[in-house]
Amino acid sequence: KWHYDLSSEDLDIRRPDWDKKDELFRSYINESGWPYNSLVFDPRVFTAIFEKTSRLLAAKPRGRMVPREGGDTLGAHINNELLKFQWDENERVDATPMIAKWSQMDMNTRKYGASFGLVKWRYERRTKLDKDGKNGKSVVYFDGPDFKPLINRDVLVNPSYSTVKNWFQHRDYLTLDEIKGVNDAARSKPIYKNVDLLEQQVKEKDRISADTRASNYASRNKTIRGLSDKLGLDPTYKVIEVVTEYREDRWVTFAPKHGVVLRDIPNPYDHGQIPVVMLRYYPIDDDIYGLSEIEPVERLQKAINAVVNQYLDAINMSLYAPLKVRSTGVQMHTLEFGPGKKWLMNDPATDVIAHDQSPTGVSEFASTYRFLVSAMQEALGETSVGISNLAPG
Repeated sequence: KWHYDLSSEDLDIRRPDWDKKDELFRSYINESGWPYNSLVFDPRVFTAIFEKTSRLLAAKPRGRMVPREGGDTLGAHINNELLKFQWDENERVDATPMIAKWSQMDMNTRKYGASFGLVKWRYERRTKLDKDGKNGKSVVYFDGPDFKPLINRDVLVNPSYSTVKNWFQHRDYLTLDEIKGVNDAARSKPIYKNVDLLEQQVKEKDRISADTRASNYASRNKTIRGLSDKLGLDPTYKVIEVVTEYREDRWVTFAPKHGVVLRDIPNPYDHGQIPVVMLRYYPIDDDIYGLSEIEPVERLQKAINAVVNQYLDAINMSLYAPLKVRSTGVQMHTLEFGPGKKWLMNDPATDVIAHDQSPTGVSEFASTYRFLVSAMQEALGETSVGISNLAPG
């Protein structure tokens, strides 16, 4: 629980910055405080990250085992086929292809600086009914390695080190049926204890006081669309916030909001391995999260948006220029724009005059925009090789 509180405190500091990264990736403009009438976002950040991921994962990666001198050639061929099968079979766990999972890992790394995935064995039994829908029989549904990319906001990592060390916590939201039916440590019956105590506590709670994700953090991706997070509000399938701490010697699973320890077992994997993989492209010496690809170009993206919207506002202003009107000589209710409209005034030459604004900003837009786009593309590594011998801008 002390590790949980320590990591949660560190996570609360990182989340506001991640929210900004999500806004830039989602091409979102917050209208509150936006100084321009136009609301146009030039999606350079999204395009750069999405295209890098597409080029990196254009097809299914094909790893293969090659026997060394004196090795088992037949065993290598069998393992190659086994790897291919397990890669495709993992889609049955959550109906998500492996290439989509690695795509999520890659984009999260580029947005937040690092991403994490759980790599464990999964042994799951489900109830299979007969043709009449009765006489349920427990059968093995899945038995194999499972890869699960983690949501960064539910990763409670040890903030003391720049690598995964000593312990790693992951927060998940599980129903009681999922807790009872899944074993991620061995091919045996589920080994969670105190489930009856946890179930009794959940039944005594009403709909509002059940565990919810929104009680831990607000999903920025949902609020951008004006949606609210519904996870945990279903009174039929109540979820419990379950945290598992993976150590080199032990696995400890507990429900922090209920004070119940569900599991405390020795690490089932050899050599004391923590079953977590971390993806990080640009390390920072003393921080487990590396450098986000958005961070160096964040201000350039905002500058591009500002220049574009300023230009559009200037164009709209030139089409509907402000009018300087002599109030004593003009019938104000007749000043309407449209074909065939009649403006009534004493002296048409002096009573209504269009405001003449400077065209300097409009004329400089093209060169300013090209400079900002060039700087951003070079910063993202998209064109640095192609323009390395050209003059800046």
